[in-house]
Amino acid sequence: MNTRIRRRFNLLSRHGCAPCRYLLGVHSPAVIHHLVGLEYRATGKKADDMDTIPLCPNHHDGAHGIHHLGKKAWEKLYGPQSMWLERVNRWIEEGRAGDANTTY
Repeated sequence: MNTRIRRRFNLLSRHGCAPCRYLLGVHSPAVIHHLVGLEYRATGKKADDMDTIPLCPNHHDGAHGIHHLGKKAWEKLYGPQSMWLERVNRWIEEGRAGDANTTY
């Protein structure tokens, strides 16, 4: 893993679960989720390490998770993964990574 990806993953971990943060106003520890869907990966491969968002275990693979519900159902409940990717990338780019309580 190169330095750029390691830095991104560290920032995503600090950010916490995106849906919990923006929909519920709470900070939840997160795992790194590689976006799912053909637009994010080549056949049989995971998404690029830059196409990642932070999700708590429940939103990742738990009862409300994208890997449990499936992409279509999860995005119907929480919005498109691309929206979460844009929000998290904006948070990183605007230098908000130092403030775990910053929202949009």
